[in-house]
Amino acid sequence: ENDLYMSTLKLGQIDEDEYFGRVLYDELVAILKNIKTEHRKDKTTSDGAMIDNLMKELEDAQKLEGSADEKKIRTALKTIGINYDKLTEDERKLIKKILYKTAMLKPGTLAGNRGKHRR
Repeated sequence: ENDLYMSTLKLGQIDEDEYFGRVLYDELVAILKNIKTEHRKDKTTSDGAMIDNLMKELEDAQKLEGSADEKKIRTALKTIGINYDKLTEDERKLIKKILYKTAMLKPGTLAGNRGKHRR
């Protein structure tokens, strides 16, 4: 009987990174669709290919393996033509170190750093 309750509890658990990644993704897609709809007839608006491309990249990022930070890094590198999978482990560490100095990533956001405070 206890096993049934424990199994039910385990099935009800949600991965925090996946949840917030999905919430963020849904919000970004809604914002992009709204922008596209509101500015469709503007003279300075493109045909929408750039927004469609960005939405596709966001969808592709959601399907990737890894943490939310790794997904952000992969997406950022892809936009400048760098394949994350072809980087060495040292190069990946260096890029993470550099990107933690930006607003894109903040130190302590990786799952292994949760609850640790810098002194």
